[in-house]
Amino acid sequence: MLGRKRNIFLGVDIGASSVKFALVAREKGGKIRVLKAAVEEYEILADFAAENQLAILEGIFRKFIRREKQLRNARIGISVAGQSAFVRLTKIPGAVSQKLRQIVLYETQQQIPFPINEVVWDFQIYGKENNQLNVLLAAVKKELIASFLKIAQECSFDVEFVDVSNLSLYNCLQYFYRDLKHTLILDCGAKTTNIMVVDADKIWTRSLPIGGEDITEAISQALKIERDAAERVKKEKAKVLMLYYGNPPEKHTEEQKIAEAVTGVLTDLTNEILKTLNYYKSQHVSELSLKKILVTGGVSKIENIDKFFENSLSLPAQKVDYLNFLSFHHKVELEYNELLGPALGLVLRGFGQANLNINLLPAEHLAAKDFKKKTPFIIGTCILAFLFTLNVSLLALHRYKIARAYEAKLENIVSSFEEEQSRLEKVRKSRRAYEESLADLTRILLDKHAAAFLLKRIAKAMPESVWLEDINIDLDIPQVKLNGRCDNNLGALNEFRQQLNAIEIVRDVNINTVGKETDSDIITFSLALQLNKAGEKTGTHD
Repeated sequence: MLGRKRNIFLGVDIGASSVKFALVAREKGGKIRVLKAAVEEYEILADFAAENQLAILEGIFRKFIRREKQLRNARIGISVAGQSAFVRLTKIPGAVSQKLRQIVLYETQQQIPFPINEVVWDFQIYGKENNQLNVLLAAVKKELIASFLKIAQECSFDVEFVDVSNLSLYNCLQYFYRDLKHTLILDCGAKTTNIMVVDADKIWTRSLPIGGEDITEAISQALKIERDAAERVKKEKAKVLMLYYGNPPEKHTEEQKIAEAVTGVLTDLTNEILKTLNYYKSQHVSELSLKKILVTGGVSKIENIDKFFENSLSLPAQKVDYLNFLSFHHKVELEYNELLGPALGLVLRGFGQANLNINLLPAEHLAAKDFKKKTPFIIGTCILAFLFTLNVSLLALHRYKIARAYEAKLENIVSSFEEEQSRLEKVRKSRRAYEESLADLTRILLDKHAAAFLLKRIAKAMPESVWLEDINIDLDIPQVKLNGRCDNNLGALNEFRQQLNAIEIVRDVNINTVGKETDSDIITFSLALQLNKAGEKTGTHD
């Protein structure tokens, strides 16, 4: 049962206007097979955390659960919409230390527009350049995460991780395309377009407030029809003007008006993409080198949209078709193919095939999950401890009975040794007192020897133009302070300092003060010699 559960995973991408489900099985040989895919659209009534909105989302979850009996064996991962998350690329000094999380926490506090105690945040190091680490930060309001977890709990789901839609999509495309370096990813959704720049050593993402709903609105105005009708027209007839590619349609037709409406919105989107790329270049790279564009999301179904971006951005563009990478159960509806990227990315992460592993589960949930994982081991350990204790107790009881038989014989022997033990203890006390006295005497002799040796070496190191007026030796620190004078020649003082540095037991020489006597060329100085502790060696002396 456990093995079966480990090989079935449910990815749930909660977008701005729909929830995407992907139930996937990992078969023998590592082959991935989509068992069920579904897209449930909904209308946002307020914010995600509103009670009526939660009721709608919970209803969508339960509707999917009722249709899928295999879900009882599935693990689950959730992603939140890119516009609901705060994702930033930042840099920190390259020396990784135990204080890394504290450093990233400080950077997060500086960048996110919310108090840190109101968000769940995580980070991942992604690449290194110029002795600095590229750190990908992600933060989401706690209230939003709590809402999704509440829905999952009501539906008896145990969420393993919470991701951001953009990052989950990256994991999906990275797995299928293997190498995404120098790629521009355009995830064109209903309300926003998530743009992702994958450079050699960094990932950068932004959400642009232009999406499929803007195209629907443009078609509605162009054809003077209701919004619902415009949405149907978009799905059935929307395409980019072929004028760009040498085959212009006849003017003033419905097809022409639809194409003009679509092209107008995509032109605005292209302008925003170019502004965003220029901003990225100004902040992170001196030269932006992109080689291709991958277009995905619901809007990517529009005919010729890849050719439009290829022409307007001067880069080879390609629509992402997940049918080329996966096998699907024969009952899976394939019309939602373009929308499944983030949900499939969650599944791949659940199977351990992800490059980005940012987890926005709150700390208390992570602790509870960790304890839950350890519970079987804790129970097993307790059982083993009980059995061990029982076995030891029985063995001890047996040995106790044997010991009682010998106890009487040993009592006489023990009493005969008690007096001898008392005398031996007195001898030990006398020996300890002698050893302590000997140790004190030895330390005094060693300190005197060290002081004499040090004075001899200092005298040998002293140039003729330098003389000392006061020497203070403290071997407990250990440190030596020298106060003296020299002729009006700093070179002699520097030579003296270098000679002192060459003494084997000197770790460092610091100049505390340097001055000049009034009406005289004599220089006064004060030096501090830091000595090696007993048994310590430095790396600067042979």
